[in-house]
Amino acid sequence: MTNYVGHAIFTVWRSEPNPRAPGPESARRELSEGTIPRPGGTDIQRPAGTPWARGQRTRGGTISRENATLSVEPALLRTHGAPGLSQTSGRARDGAREANQQTSEATKACGQAAVKLTRRSSPADVAAAVARALSGAGIKAVLTGGACATLYSKGAYQSLDLDFILQSGATQRQLDAAMGSIGFRREANRYEHPESQFFVEFPSGPLGIGADIDIQPVAYEIGNVTIMVLSPTDSCRDRLSAFYHWNDRQSLDTAVQIARHHKVTLDAIRKWSSKEGASTGFGEFLRTLRSLQKAARASERTRGSRRPGRRR
Repeated sequence: MTNYVGHAIFTVWRSEPNPRAPGPESARRELSEGTIPRPGGTDIQRPAGTPWARGQRTRGGTISRENATLSVEPALLRTHGAPGLSQTSGRARDGAREANQQTSEATKACGQAAVKLTRRSSPADVAAAVARALSGAGIKAVLTGGACATLYSKGAYQSLDLDFILQSGATQRQLDAAMGSIGFRREANRYEHPESQFFVEFPSGPLGIGADIDIQPVAYEIGNVTIMVLSPTDSCRDRLSAFYHWNDRQSLDTAVQIARHHKVTLDAIRKWSSKEGASTGFGEFLRTLRSLQKAARASERTRGSRRPGRRR
């Protein structure tokens, strides 16, 4: 028994060991001035901080409690306790925890571990990773621009940037978390990856080609991932738009390659070109396409004639 200014204070021992107490450290704690009870039997106050947080169900089905290690005994009777953090450091810790939790949840939502992108990853690999991360976070987007042309032109055109037009509401924070789950970090208006040469941008919508904003995206399969992209016809129009308005000859060549390797609706492209005031440009596109198709057929006939016949 210890006597403090006429008040009798008894040291209390717990009957069972504290499960968090490491080693042979003594269970007895000497009382400080701040814990001396006041006369008159006033209630003992709980320590500062969030009192007895409610349990929350995790994805694994278990119940986690934020203050599960705290005893429900008054502070006077506890034998051990974790040292408290200052209010400032607590806020910093909570902010970092929240940011990490968002990235972790975005990764889990994809149904897989974080995608490993490397310097050898192709534009299709990056597009699939981004599409899966966005879908897992509930964000709808359509791949457009040069990245679509890369997919449809059989590699005749290469683009380092992947443009996605958002089709659903998403905050900057949600977008950062989804992209962060696969290793991308935002730099100004684009997302960059430390191991990939390709970067991702989210231009403002709506999804349109020239004056036409009635665009119907299609599903494109890359491995086991489905990406919403421009159709071959719309991707061809997208490249022709750059040729019509900026006289970009490379875009003309890319549009021709898309039409060579995929079935496009030439009549729809002709009507759209007329509305864009580019009938002359469409004529050049069509002549170039026909010339290449004719050359390809002649080459195929030549290869066929050189094949040796079967021996009897």
